[in-house]
Amino acid sequence: LVTLNASANILAQNGTSYKTSMDNIMLTDGGNSVNLGKMFGDDSLNISLDGSNYLKEGAKFVVNVSAQNLGSDVIGVNLSASGNSQDPNGWIGSPFNGNTLNYILDGSNNANEDIRFSNYYINSRSGEVTEGTITLSTGALFKSTASGGQLDTSNETPLATFKAGYVGKIADSNTQLRDIDKFWSSEGKYLLDQPQELTLTQGDGTQARVMIYGNDTVNDLVKKLNTAVAVGLGQAKYVDDANKFVTFTEGAKTGAESVAGTLVIRSALTGSKGEISISGNEDLLNALSLNTIRESKESTYNVDVLDAHDGSVIAQNVNITGNRLVGVVHKNVDVEFDSMMGLQAAWSEANGNYSITSTTGNSGTDIVLHLADNTMIFQTGAGEGEDVILSLGDMSSDALGLNGVNVMSREKAAKSIDLIDKAIDRVSMQQAKLGAAQNRLEHHLGNLTDETEALIGANSRIRDTDYASELLEYTKMQILMQANTAMLAQSNQIQTNTILSILR
Repeated sequence: LVTLNASANILAQNGTSYKTSMDNIMLTDGGNSVNLGKMFGDDSLNISLDGSNYLKEGAKFVVNVSAQNLGSDVIGVNLSASGNSQDPNGWIGSPFNGNTLNYILDGSNNANEDIRFSNYYINSRSGEVTEGTITLSTGALFKSTASGGQLDTSNETPLATFKAGYVGKIADSNTQLRDIDKFWSSEGKYLLDQPQELTLTQGDGTQARVMIYGNDTVNDLVKKLNTAVAVGLGQAKYVDDANKFVTFTEGAKTGAESVAGTLVIRSALTGSKGEISISGNEDLLNALSLNTIRESKESTYNVDVLDAHDGSVIAQNVNITGNRLVGVVHKNVDVEFDSMMGLQAAWSEANGNYSITSTTGNSGTDIVLHLADNTMIFQTGAGEGEDVILSLGDMSSDALGLNGVNVMSREKAAKSIDLIDKAIDRVSMQQAKLGAAQNRLEHHLGNLTDETEALIGANSRIRDTDYASELLEYTKMQILMQANTAMLAQSNQIQTNTILSILR
């Protein structure tokens, strides 16, 4: 007992093409036959099993079927191709399994058309059954000119031409994406019937977008992706040739371009900042067959930190990986420098990549960093040193490292979780510092409020005491002045009376 699954590519006489299939066809050796008519719409093919000893699990075979009846308005097109055992593409004879295929089309409806359909064939070396693609381009003279559908060859203008794709055939830069089998789904739908957008995300969070259209060629795709990396992601400023970020290999070379028919996307930035992830329609990404062939690698640096004012050594021979200097200059200061600082990227035709070299050699690169203290000091008391000091760190997404969050792959998502956790910790620490400062300020505010009330009360009492004293003094002075006036009056009176008495 053998179970078969059958798939068929059908080109109708009206020029339309479609696929159909039948699953779980049960056959016994020398026994029953199964009609495959429902796949074709008629009783054109029956299948039976004779000689199961030649079949193994997973075996495949191909049957070529073509219509035989030609009407007065129907044209038969013979498609064939030649080859030999020396062909590097690995097939002997015709890529159509050595048989001439007769495709029958209605000549009255298919002039000036591009008819695309598929064909199965067996690779005579490997025995593998694969699906080839055929594009039949008909001319204006593609029509019936004689009874029986005979072709009129008196005119030199081609009636129809075709291009056939087969396993091992390598697309060139002028090949349209629609002629590459991977851009067609298993149901025969072209993935770029509607324009599709791809988003390129760099490790530092920079993004660029590329729009791909159905009539684009491989060369169009290369140019768009190259522009996205060079301009959109800003890598052109680091290289001497900004046209090599994306290349298409038409002939076997070396390095990343060792496989013909390969689209190679490069990044000139070192480390995780230069990693490029591509997102978009899942089927389109599968068609592009994107794979990482070289992992990013962080640069290592040896850092000396000196005080620019007096030349004293703050830190010496500090080895870091990546372009972030954390807590070395100052415990509250992190320094991030350009990952391409002191480096240059030059295109190497021999190696097929950008070679990263130092522009300063062993002398290194000097950076002058001016630190500005943004600490806030709140005076909370009357004396020196009675204050609250508060410093606010940079809580932007860039400073927290969140621009590097990338979830395009499981590995990148795992690293992003660590970045987010660290960012949360830093924000929590800053919140704790703000909360502590707020509590201290509120405590001082309460003390100052109590002191203010006490001073107001004391001031009131002092003011009341001064008023009573002054009133007492005023009254005293009034009494003294009145006594003095009375005494003077009496004195004057006494003197006058005495003098008059003497005169008398």
